[in-house]
Amino acid sequence: MVSVITGDLVQGRAHDRPSLLTLMKQALSLTEARYNGSKFEIFRGDGFQGRIQNPGESLEMAMYLRSLLLAGAGSLKTDARISIGIGYVEHPAESLGESDGEAFRLSGGGLDGMKGEERLRISSPWSSFDEEFYLHCRVIEHLTIGWSKEQAEAVRGMIDKRTQTSLSKELGISQSAVHGRIKSSAWPILKLIIERYMKEIAKFIHIT
Repeated sequence: MVSVITGDLVQGRAHDRPSLLTLMKQALSLTEARYNGSKFEIFRGDGFQGRIQNPGESLEMAMYLRSLLLAGAGSLKTDARISIGIGYVEHPAESLGESDGEAFRLSGGGLDGMKGEERLRISSPWSSFDEEFYLHCRVIEHLTIGWSKEQAEAVRGMIDKRTQTSLSKELGISQSAVHGRIKSSAWPILKLIIERYMKEIAKFIHIT
């Protein structure tokens, strides 16, 4: 049982295409390096799909990827809609585009069903799990939809388990400023949701 992430950039076509593609490649590469057993591919210019062997890390990985895109590079930043599908892969292939299975279908179908300001959706074989995390996803959207570049940088640092001291040195700001960015980004609440996700999905996978 794995997680498949399917996503696309929000208003990706409105940006300078070469710069946007470079940003997306960098964000996907850093995410692959951060999460062992993950692999991403780009399709249709502003779309991407990834697979991660540990489903329990998929929500954190989605947040990590969004933080990289929202932190951006220079003046360029963007956001993404991300759909997480959890399930089995009945037909694995070297290319993600040629693979098929429950996780791929749930992930792709979830992205197709997104509307309006929706940024995150989780689909699994377990209805009670989906019902709970539908609500958590709406909370995450409410807390992150207006993230600044600085807030996204702070969250990325927290997911990387950086200390506030090391972040202050890297960003050239005071530790109190780093603390302010972490607090204003709602990271303490987001962390609780991510931890809840890891705990609950482990229960369901064990039962399955």
